[in-house]
Amino acid sequence: MVMKNAIVLFLLTLFLLSCSKREDRVVNCANYKTALLSFDSDLLVAEMDKLTEDLLPVPIESDELGHHQNLKTLVSKLNSSCSEVSAEIKCYACVKTLPTQSEIKVELDSLGTEVVRVIDISTPENDPLQTLGAHYL
Repeated sequence: MVMKNAIVLFLLTLFLLSCSKREDRVVNCANYKTALLSFDSDLLVAEMDKLTEDLLPVPIESDELGHHQNLKTLVSKLNSSCSEVSAEIKCYACVKTLPTQSEIKVELDSLGTEVVRVIDISTPENDPLQTLGAHYL
């Protein structure tokens, strides 16, 4: 009987922990918007990391870096996470740095004024996508 209770308690704890981890991976829309409007790189990285941590490169013949599909997935996650911000790929692996960078264009409303930002995304060969910051278009 003690063993049965221990197993049930373990499974319940495991279930609760897995739920809280899933919630940690959801973008806080208010933080995301604040980060974009105020160019708060630390806050932006914290929110974006929730969506990029599992986007590992998958190189294929037409995409040696292996992040093009990941960038599409990230934009889709951004659009579904925060309906008040519209995101689209501006360019993929277009900034020739080491590693190369991609750009995501985002549009949001700030007190009736349309605001446009560009999020810089590092596209490393062996690591997940990484947010670097945001700037004006």
